[in-house]
Amino acid sequence: MFDYTTATRDQKEEFLQDKILICLQATKQPMTNAQIREYLLKHVDELPANVTKLTTSKICIL
Repeated sequence: MFDYTTATRDQKEEFLQDKILICLQATKQPMTNAQIREYLLKHVDELPANVTKLTTSKICIL
C-alpha cells in the first residue's frame, strides 16, 4: 500500500497524476482544481485526512 506521508515529492507527484487522470475519466466532465481536490480527498484512501494541499509539477490543487 502507498504511504503518502513518507513518499518523496516525485513519488507523490506520480501517485497524484495517476489519480487525477482516473478522477477525470470517472467524472467525464471538465473540473476545476478545487473539484479535483475534493474528489481525490473523498475517493482516494491512501491520502491522509489532514492533507489539504495536493501539488504536482504541472498542477497545483489548493
